[in-house]
Amino acid sequence: MVRFLFISFLLVSAFSSCIEPIDFSPEEAVKILVVDGRITQGPGPYAITLSRTVAFGEGTESVTDASVTIYDQQGNQEPCLQTDPGIYEAAGEIVRGEVGGQYFIEILFEDGRAYRSEPEMMPPMVQADSAFSEIETRLFLSESGVQQEKKFIKTFIATPAYAEGQALHYRWSTDNTYAVHEIQCGPLHAPKMCFIREKPLPDKIPLFEGATSSSNQLSKYLVGTSLATPSYAFIFRYYTSVYQYAISPAAYDYWQKINQIANQGGSIFDAPPAEVRGNIFSTSDPSEVVLGYFEAAVTDTVHTYVGKANLAPQIITPLCQVNSSSNGDACCQCLVLGNSFTEQPSFWYE
Repeated sequence: MVRFLFISFLLVSAFSSCIEPIDFSPEEAVKILVVDGRITQGPGPYAITLSRTVAFGEGTESVTDASVTIYDQQGNQEPCLQTDPGIYEAAGEIVRGEVGGQYFIEILFEDGRAYRSEPEMMPPMVQADSAFSEIETRLFLSESGVQQEKKFIKTFIATPAYAEGQALHYRWSTDNTYAVHEIQCGPLHAPKMCFIREKPLPDKIPLFEGATSSSNQLSKYLVGTSLATPSYAFIFRYYTSVYQYAISPAAYDYWQKINQIANQGGSIFDAPPAEVRGNIFSTSDPSEVVLGYFEAAVTDTVHTYVGKANLAPQIITPLCQVNSSSNGDACCQCLVLGNSFTEQPSFWYE
């Protein structure tokens, strides 16, 4: 199950209420609990990430001393185990995500602090039809006034707007995967291929509300734009994976508010001027500010790819070339590249 890494924009600063601002100076260390989690259809694990804001502008710290439990509407409960600092996972052996089910979490601390999420109902089952990409060329002026071309990959999705007679609410995220092949670096060296997965930094979260559509089907909805760099990434296939989340109307409203506030500040990775309350609240202190959201989502993943032919007439050369000393470390041991791994993705030849 895909991790929601792009929600890290919630973890870079303390927010103030979208209605009532919190009064604090930038120097103060504001300790606010931030929750990011979801349950999805099918088997687990289901992950919940807990963090706490620290000094303004210094991001967050992982919360490692909590007890987290997930519940369903039938009263079943399943504890979450901490698998990494601040990441708690339920195996899905007792509480299992099902369409139409309602779920919430409880977070407890030894000092008596307690938190819950409002119950979330999982939307109808839906699957995306396909994803596809287009190359767009844009013209820019350099600092010296010279006109330059830059190529962008625009990723679209085709997916239903309604399911079981209900208007759907969507959120999407994307990441990109490409490959680098090592060169022969010695008689005992067996060159291997590394795959690099990178996540673009969007300026807004792609969202959609089915009730705004005049059709039952989305045929070409933009869900991501990435700069087509580095050029060597296109020697082989360059995949974009689109992660689709059908979410509740309440979750959609939450992400919509995040977008609106981020637009005031310029980027979802800037510190916005106000906080957005999610569905997490303190049961021990109702006045306490808590950030984040626990959602019940129906998920699906689709892939699309482009190659060097799509960037023609641009000449694409590999990172690693025989008889070249440039990028030597990476070309003999490609795992030194950031976000690299050697296990071929299951979708690589789709």
